[in-house]
Order: sequence, then C-alpha cells, then structure tokens
Amino acid sequence: MSQEAFINSILTHFNLADAAPTTTPLMPGTQLTKADCPTAQADKDEMTGIPYRQLVGALSSLALRTHPDVTFTTSSLGCFGHNVGCMHWEAAKHVLQYLKGTRGWRLMQGGEPAEVVGFTDVDWGAIAMTNVQSVHTCSRSVVV
Repeated sequence: MSQEAFINSILTHFNLADAAPTTTPLMPGTQLTKADCPTAQADKDEMTGIPYRQLVGALSSLALRTHPDVTFTTSSLGCFGHNVGCMHWEAAKHVLQYLKGTRGWRLMQGGEPAEVVGFTDVDWGAIAMTNVQSVHTCSRSVVV
C-alpha cells in the first residue's frame, strides 16, 4: 500500500513541494509543550490563519493508513490544535518534509515472512505536555 500521490498533493497544498526532505519525523530533542502556545491575543490571532489542523488531519490520515512511523509525532501535534504556536506549526511542516523523503515507502501484506529490521516505541518522557488534557495510547510500530 502506498500513498505517494496523496503525500505529493499535501506537499503541493502546503507549498512544501520544493522543501528539502528530512530524515526524522521530529527534530531530535524537540519538546512540544503548552509553553509553545501563544498567550497574547495578537499572537493567537496571527496563528488563526495557519492551516495547522488541516495539516495535522492529513498527517493523521497517513499515520493511520500507511505511515505508522509518524504516529507518535502526529498524535503529539494533535494536542495543540486548540492553541497552536509557531513551534507546533514548524514541527508539523517538518513531519511533512520527512514524508517527502519517505514517500516511496510502502506497506506490504502477504508474501514470505519478513525479518524485523526496525522497531519504534513511544517515549512519553521526552515530551513534557504539562496541562494538556488529552487521552494517549501507546503506539508501537514494527518495520519489516
């Protein structure tokens, strides 16, 4: 299963078709927190026109269907849709740049038993989402 055409359309829609691909879904060491949310009304108003929820929705769709490698980051980004800050917007675009570099990856079903070549696990300790009310589930991905 592949969603390469969908990724290309999202890249075009968000004007990132010419952006350089990245090698990780989230920059190492990035911590998305409530402290990154704007508090001044002028800052909130500035972020109102940013299509953050639209991008996170598209990323969630990809995470659910063919890219479990972005599930953790996308889930974390979803916690800030009510009051998005510049850091959250930049992180969401970073995920899209990562998908640009991995858009040729496909999920395959059936065939011969495959050897596990990679494993990811959630690291809740790396993200300090204080005072964010949400329900999280543990997310694990196996790459074969």
